[in-house]
Amino acid sequence: MFLNNMTTKADSVNTYSIDYCKTKKGFEAKLKKRQKLDMAKLKTTFTVIADAGIALVIEIDNEEIIIQEYGSCLFKTCKDEEKAKEITQKIFKIGVKDD
Repeated sequence: MFLNNMTTKADSVNTYSIDYCKTKKGFEAKLKKRQKLDMAKLKTTFTVIADAGIALVIEIDNEEIIIQEYGSCLFKTCKDEEKAKEITQKIFKIGVKDD
């Protein structure tokens, strides 16, 4: 498990983890503190493949990611952990709501 610190525009630090999920067969990133992501910002920033309201399937750097509103990202196609970490930082930088 890797712990990463990420700073939002409001300068608050959010900690998240990235693990390989054998059941889901992909990397999964989760915020340590459960909070809602700004799905509207994510929709306008990234290429949306599917929108289910509380979940989005987006494409970043040729990778498909399922984003849950509560702060979870499942990487459908990415098998490279470093790339998954970089994409997670992009998602949370845009999507984490400022307090």
